[in-house]
Amino acid sequence: MEFYHSQTKLRLLNEKDPGVYQRADWLVDKLVLGKDDFARYWKDEWRSGSTSWRKALKIPDSDVVIQGRCAKVADQLVKDKVYVVWNPGSQFCICNCTWSEMGNMCEHMFKVINLCRKRGSTMPYISVFQYHKALIDMLHCQPMIL
Repeated sequence: MEFYHSQTKLRLLNEKDPGVYQRADWLVDKLVLGKDDFARYWKDEWRSGSTSWRKALKIPDSDVVIQGRCAKVADQLVKDKVYVVWNPGSQFCICNCTWSEMGNMCEHMFKVINLCRKRGSTMPYISVFQYHKALIDMLHCQPMIL
């Protein structure tokens, strides 16, 4: 997302046609003015219980079985159907349900992540890992003599 933002900004700043700034101003105006409607929309979505996070809260822990590098989550409507979540407890987990296959985070992924956190078996986020590595590297560096 950062890369896309910086590329868009770079293209806008390098634009020779002054008419393009009018459209950019319109876009910024729409984004700024529309944020309240957007926040209200997501608040209503959250209240309705239709978000993946809220659906994950309704899945009982007993419907999740973690086996090594994958987790199986029983469907809440059809108990014979099972969804497989690969790489459980990671920020890079993948599920075989249709919602996840469209590139979204599904309730099965959220449930497995929450369950792994409860059990203390989550993998650290990449950013936290990099932070700890940088901190350890700094502690082991010899002081510079000027």
